[in-house]
Amino acid sequence: MSSKSKRATALGLAPEIAEKALNMNVETGKTATGTTIADAYDLVAEFTEFSTVAASTGCQLPDWPIGSTVYVKNSGANTLNVFPHSATGNIFTAATGAGAGTAITIATVKKGRFHRLTATNWDYTLEN
Repeated sequence: MSSKSKRATALGLAPEIAEKALNMNVETGKTATGTTIADAYDLVAEFTEFSTVAASTGCQLPDWPIGSTVYVKNSGANTLNVFPHSATGNIFTAATGAGAGTAITIATVKKGRFHRLTATNWDYTLEN
């Protein structure tokens, strides 16, 4: 366990949570690209913040293992499209699924959490 993790556990975090939180890959200041699942920005970090979002542009969730969690923040001027990891993938919100290969949207100055449930399904929760 790293010294940062030891300090975090001293503050009351469980060791496995402290280690994960302190080692999270973060990308900031990114630019959303593409308007389809084929050309959207490919996410590579657990937390990605988009500072530039042109109309109809977006990102694509990674093809990571079941149980993975990805956070996406939209700090841009337009709504951000978030596509599943593949054309057969689905992103489910509290109400329903968006449909295979279909994007959900994150409004400007909002953040969402995506949790991979199965080989094809992601759960989406708006965090703020």
